[in-house]
Amino acid sequence: MNSSLLNLIPEETRSKLLNSPQIASLPEDQKNKALNDALEQILDNVLARLSQALTESDMQKVEDMANSNPENTEAIKYFLLTKIPNLDQIIKEEVASYI
Repeated sequence: MNSSLLNLIPEETRSKLLNSPQIASLPEDQKNKALNDALEQILDNVLARLSQALTESDMQKVEDMANSNPENTEAIKYFLLTKIPNLDQIIKEEVASYI
């Protein structure tokens, strides 16, 4: 998985996770690692769900886009939204299951 795909998870979601009991209760020096671990787990779950809905070719295109231009998450998100209109809902569900 390309770490640039982590940018698909909105900043407000990151704040919610940082303030969740699982992370907020940790010592300051452990919060960032815990947040990154949580984001990666959530993204893994989102990608697993997407892989069920997308063709192998579409998943390869997402990976290629992430590798060729990691900062352009808007293009990746737009592509995914054309294939999976409820992408934001899937992300919200996976975040909710984590918190």
